[in-house]
Amino acid sequence: MESAEVQQRCTAEDVSSTLDKWCEDIFSRLVCENGISNIALFVLVDDKLKLIASQTQDVFNFYPAFKPCEEYSGYYIDWESLANKHKQHFSFISELAFNGGWQQDNQLWEHAVIPLYKREHRLGYLLVEAETSTRERRLSEKGFDWVRENVDTHLKCKILAHRLNQQNVNSRKSELDLALHNHTLASQLGYLKNLHEISLRFTKATTINSLCRIAVELGRDKLQIDRMGIFLCDVETHKMWGTWGTDPDGQVVDRSEFCQEMPNTLFMEEAFTKKMN
Repeated sequence: MESAEVQQRCTAEDVSSTLDKWCEDIFSRLVCENGISNIALFVLVDDKLKLIASQTQDVFNFYPAFKPCEEYSGYYIDWESLANKHKQHFSFISELAFNGGWQQDNQLWEHAVIPLYKREHRLGYLLVEAETSTRERRLSEKGFDWVRENVDTHLKCKILAHRLNQQNVNSRKSELDLALHNHTLASQLGYLKNLHEISLRFTKATTINSLCRIAVELGRDKLQIDRMGIFLCDVETHKMWGTWGTDPDGQVVDRSEFCQEMPNTLFMEEAFTKKMN
């Protein structure tokens, strides 16, 4: 009953589903009908075999950018030669799975490498692996006819649609990167313009008092600083005098009446230590 539901869902969603959803549905049906443990789908993209989806111990993975097929097993495997070698018997038995080097007592693996076609045009290969405790092959070629039919009808179109979508995503990303670059460039130009304006403003200062006022005004207008003040410090007398600052409303006010002992803080000590060095 469960496999029939999976088959019905698979058929209903084949036309409209995305490539990743299509792969997941195909893999799910393979697991339900054949007890498959590991699955990998390799497709030819620009004449190179790529890994687009895999499932290992019920964990499904889809690779939107497509991976080199070597990444499935960790080493190069000639899937075409392997499929041709076991074409007569369809499946073969070994002691290890292609994806992983683990081995349990009395556990063997039955493998099948299934060529996939669109009419006479080869699209890629489907690898399926099932755990077994005997050397008797139970996977039959006929049991995978529905996979070949589904692939023949849908896979090539879904790959093309997926690659087109990826190109659109990459195009949008490039547009966003360009917009961010332009925004950064505009910000940098704005900083340079402000720096030039600040430099010009400072040249108009004729005294320390006017220089401090200009600095406070620029800090408020150009740096959006709400509260600030500039103090003159005398290390010999250990006193500090006010110049200009801002009030609680952010207005520039004269603080020249302020005078007190310099506070004994780490900030002040560090500032003067660096100044002396």
